[in-house]
Amino acid sequence: MLKLANRMPLSAAQLGVWVAQKIDPANPIFNIAQYADIRGNLNLDLLKEALSIVVREVDALRIGFIETSDDPRQIVHASLDWELPIIEMSREVDPVGAAMSWMKAQLARPAELTEAPLFSYAIVRLSSDRVFWFQRNHHIMNDGFGAWLVARRVADIYSALASGRTGPGNQFRPLSDLLEDERRVPGVRAV
Repeated sequence: MLKLANRMPLSAAQLGVWVAQKIDPANPIFNIAQYADIRGNLNLDLLKEALSIVVREVDALRIGFIETSDDPRQIVHASLDWELPIIEMSREVDPVGAAMSWMKAQLARPAELTEAPLFSYAIVRLSSDRVFWFQRNHHIMNDGFGAWLVARRVADIYSALASGRTGPGNQFRPLSDLLEDERRVPGVRAV
């Protein structure tokens, strides 16, 4: 349930994406995706833990959108239910080709902006010692550079957990700070 008191405006960039997506809701053009080709021994439990930590750290990953009578608003959910599915491709004749086809199909699925999360992660198993970590985001909540930052943070936390250390502290700023920064820029305003 969204707490109405915590509704925030959309940034100028988010509003542009919102309007364009609402004009053509079946268009997946605002999906962005990447995958990491991971070879060797991957501890899926540690990866899920690292991902869970990062989802808790990064407000943008937990935002939800609501339509109001005036303008759309966003809220940062305290937590989200999400899954890390394992897609088995190791039995395919061409595991890499099958994985690429599966990822392209995921990228082509349009997102519903009012349904969180607006990200999707999956492990695509190619063999016993090779996986793709697939990551899809809607551009309204993250961009390509932000997706790279998230992937880098997950890798850092995973490495720390695997070696029995605690990861470096959270370096992501709250969404409210970023919206406030935008509000201060002359000629730009959050809506």
